[in-house]
Formats: sequence, C-alpha cells, structure tokens
Amino acid sequence: MQKIYEDQRSRYIWNFQKLGLSYCEIPKTGSSSTKTVLFRLNYDLEAEYELQIGGGQLARTFPASSVEKYEAKNFLDRILIIYRDPIARVKSAYRSIFLGRQGLTGSLSEYFDKHFQSFLHSEPRNGLLNHHKPMTWFFPNALLDDTRTIFVETSELNLLPSVLDLNMDRISTKESKMPHLLNVNKKLGEIDMSDEEIKAALGSDFDRDFAMYEKLASHS
Repeated sequence: MQKIYEDQRSRYIWNFQKLGLSYCEIPKTGSSSTKTVLFRLNYDLEAEYELQIGGGQLARTFPASSVEKYEAKNFLDRILIIYRDPIARVKSAYRSIFLGRQGLTGSLSEYFDKHFQSFLHSEPRNGLLNHHKPMTWFFPNALLDDTRTIFVETSELNLLPSVLDLNMDRISTKESKMPHLLNVNKKLGEIDMSDEEIKAALGSDFDRDFAMYEKLASHS
C-alpha cells in the first residue's frame, strides 16, 4: 500500500490555522472546490486574487499550510476528510482524467485491461496518476477513528459551509454553496461494465475504500 501523503513532492494534507482545520485532500472527491474555498477563507484572499491550485503551487505559495509530519499532534482541532462512492469515483477518474487530461481513448473495460495496474503502481510524485488510486492511500489510517475527524461525502459537498461554519461571503458562488470547478460530462466514454464488475476490477487494493464508504454511509 502506498502512503501517498508521505511523498515529499506531493502535498495532500493541509493545515488552516485561522479555520482551526486540517484537510486531507483526496483526488476526485471535490478537492479542487474544497481547496479553493479553504485557502481563500484562511488567507483572506480577495475575489480578484487568482489562486493557482495545481502543480505544487499551493505548497510554494502557502508553505505554512503544508503538513510535513503526519503525527497526531500536528493535526488541528478539526480534521476534514471528503470521501466518495468508489464506483462513482473511478468512473469520474476514467472520464475526466483518463479521457480528458491524459487524452487517452478506450472504454472503461479497456481502461482496466490496458492501463489501470500501471496507474495504480505509479510513483506518488505523479499527481495526475494519483487520481486513479485508492482514497485510503491519501491519509493516515488512524484518522478514521480520530474523534477530531469530520467526514463529508462528495454528494453532500454543498453542505460543507454549514458543517464547518464557514463564512462564504468572499467566495464567488450562489446561495453560499460550494463552487464546482470541474464539471465532468457524464456522457463521455463508454461505461461497458456493471458496478459489480468494476468492483472486482478494482481489486483488493480498494477493499479498504469500500469498507470505509459502507461504514460511513451507514452512519450518515
């Protein structure tokens, strides 16, 4: 199992001192929207400020928010983890990353047959390929049982401002909801596998993702 969050060239855990919040970023769960909101609010960024969230620019621009040691004492009073149905997440990665940003072609079954294993075992420093990896590789396992951890499902992302008591006045969006920066066209590609077949194709590396999702969904 990769511990992607420990790779020094890939930052996935952030501290926001003003908000009293640590955020464990997981690709394909709404992380672009979430980072945009949290960085703007924590640093009082004006609407005109162009926030660059890709390519490691956040860690360079806001080094105080980058967490380097993943001990319990280095996390703040609240810890945010946004999670997603693993089936929906892999479909999104197939459409927006595989077909979109990587510019590759093929049906979902071809994605699994020809590419998935190489994506799964790629180096953590490749942020684009990390989108294809399990959610539970992006944060220390102990946070699942940490009483400070707040879990929000991607489908409920618009509730995040109320869950965290965020003042959204500085955020360019409607009705105090989260901005949706990456809208995936669900008509892209060919989903030629059932959900059961997708789960089998994901393999044992995703078992902990499914267990986490089912446990959290049952308590929501």
